[in-house]
Amino acid sequence: MPGILTRDEAAELGGLIAAGTAGGQLRACATDVLIRAARYADALIRHPLGFLCLPLHRGTGLGLCLHVWLPGLGDAELTTSPVHAHTWDLTSHVVCGQVNNELIGIEEGGTHRICAIISEGGVDKISPTSRLVAYRVVGTQRVGPGQTYTLPAGRFHTTRTPAAAATLVLAETRLPPPEYALGDPGTRSHRVVRRPGTREEFRLAAQVLGVRYETSGVTVQRTGT
Repeated sequence: MPGILTRDEAAELGGLIAAGTAGGQLRACATDVLIRAARYADALIRHPLGFLCLPLHRGTGLGLCLHVWLPGLGDAELTTSPVHAHTWDLTSHVVCGQVNNELIGIEEGGTHRICAIISEGGVDKISPTSRLVAYRVVGTQRVGPGQTYTLPAGRFHTTRTPAAAATLVLAETRLPPPEYALGDPGTRSHRVVRRPGTREEFRLAAQVLGVRYETSGVTVQRTGT
């Protein structure tokens, strides 16, 4: 799928997200990219962690996405625990709703196995490592509309939302692959294929941002909410 944003557009949006001070402008950007994405039938991706992901731009060392959490979407495709660590610095701006970002502390020896994840072409290749660990929540960031939070590469965390929410996410690569997640001690090597979102899921995602999407075509208009 072609990038929804050009390199220059991505650079401008990434700068706004990194600054974290342009809440109204970023919400307008989120609705605009959603309207543009309606031209791509396969734009939306159902992420195993339980949210809908709209990739906006992929460049060397840089990624931009719109994430939308929907009530009841769940994480049925998740084969590890939701505790994970990225290879990139995360800057996430909450467009609407609330996000609870739980910071996780890791100790050697315990009830979970660290699993390595290599993602390529919409497929996550998950392999157990030799490390068994225990973990606990050591802090929670509660972030509301118009607010931004950051997370350094390599830090284990998990994200939860009490209701529908949407975030604009800037990812700046800092570490080489793989990424990591915590799984059961007996986790075996396997693959998870990320499936495209449906038009109904796109409609629901648009609704979260106050945009009406007609599933019979690609007509999208702001509802004004």
